[in-house]
Amino acid sequence: KNIKMCEPNSIVQDNNNNDHNNNNNNNGSDENENELVHNFKGLGKKNDIKFNFLVGSQKIKEPEGNEVLEMVGNEIFVKNWSKEEEDTKYNVGKIKTESNHSLTVKNCNNISLEITTKNKNINVMSCKNCEFIFHSVIATVELTHCNDVDIHVSGNINLIQIDLCKDVKIYQKSEKIGDIKIVHADCNNLILLEVIEEEDSSYFKKYNLPDSENDHQQVAYYDKEQKIILTQYLESLKKGSYHQLPQ
Repeated sequence: KNIKMCEPNSIVQDNNNNDHNNNNNNNGSDENENELVHNFKGLGKKNDIKFNFLVGSQKIKEPEGNEVLEMVGNEIFVKNWSKEEEDTKYNVGKIKTESNHSLTVKNCNNISLEITTKNKNINVMSCKNCEFIFHSVIATVELTHCNDVDIHVSGNINLIQIDLCKDVKIYQKSEKIGDIKIVHADCNNLILLEVIEEEDSSYFKKYNLPDSENDHQQVAYYDKEQKIILTQYLESLKKGSYHQLPQ
């Protein structure tokens, strides 16, 4: 009932995925000494701190203006990072987290950010023209009021909730695509890209998810038997409860 099939409408050669794969395979263990690494591992409830930035092992000056990168309790905040020129994105850097840390990214424009380790959940709010690489998330990744955002999944993410967004792309490796479910409402132009890696190249299978309107929630998931993406309306799903998702 109310199930739609999403056949891949195009196959796209991936010219940039090798760079992402190299980063993802490292999982943040061996950073180049010039990379910007923000290490929150080992920090927790007793640390309400304005984080000191690191390049390799060298401290650098904290950002000027309204930019925020801080930790309060177990929650990490990345807020108000922006770059006016759109030809390249501003690289905020890599963040290392613990599995009990939550991450909130808010009011960012034209940036890239990578989370190299597992964390509890991620909230992305009011961001535009951004690229994120997320590793593994125990609970959910939530996007609200975002435009033109790319999410690259390098580990295990089972649930992504997207509300009031448009032009969102989610990249998931082929061997993991059966693990992910995407719940969305009031969204336009959501695209799921299955990343298929071969020995010397990689390419995408592109699935355009149906637009969701009038607060009607839909879930997109991969049907392993038919090997296609299906979408289904969720008529009585309560916020925060996902037991009705198709299995």
